[in-house]
Amino acid sequence: MQKLTTKDIDLLLRQSSLSKKLKSECKLRNEVADWKGLDFVALTDKSGKGLVVVESGGLLYIASFSLNTRLSGANGRAKPIICDICSTWRHGTTAARISFVSGQRVVAWLCCADLSCNQNARGVTEAVAISRAQIAESITPEARLLRFRGNLKRLVGTVPFQEANLTEKTPLQNDQNLLQ
Repeated sequence: MQKLTTKDIDLLLRQSSLSKKLKSECKLRNEVADWKGLDFVALTDKSGKGLVVVESGGLLYIASFSLNTRLSGANGRAKPIICDICSTWRHGTTAARISFVSGQRVVAWLCCADLSCNQNARGVTEAVAISRAQIAESITPEARLLRFRGNLKRLVGTVPFQEANLTEKTPLQNDQNLLQ
């Protein structure tokens, strides 16, 4: 993923449908050291609401979301899940549901509560070792990364993402476009 500066992140937040208050509270979940090792990034507030930025085909797409970490069965126990994004087995408080809303339509996917799917797909977290033992997965790291990127592409096609624009036009540029 291309490196996003603070200015880029502010521009993306302004283009989103998030409330003003939420836009001001959204931050990167984790410090990013290696932008090339990312295919998406999440900007969230403390409640788990925010904006996800996905790069696909060289373009950036954004969608607002809410994260629900209370996944329990009829008996009240937390249910283990397999993340729909990175295919990592997660249990208890490490499992979540990410929901995207567009008008009357809600699309929800099971996911990692910490949204560390980028790292999980690349096999650099402890969760991946636990996951492989739980679901007896024997897939190459390259195939795992390809599956992850395919899932992200499917997410962009399923969820109401909007194409993001990182070039900010000044009022003068907008007036010049109207005159043409």
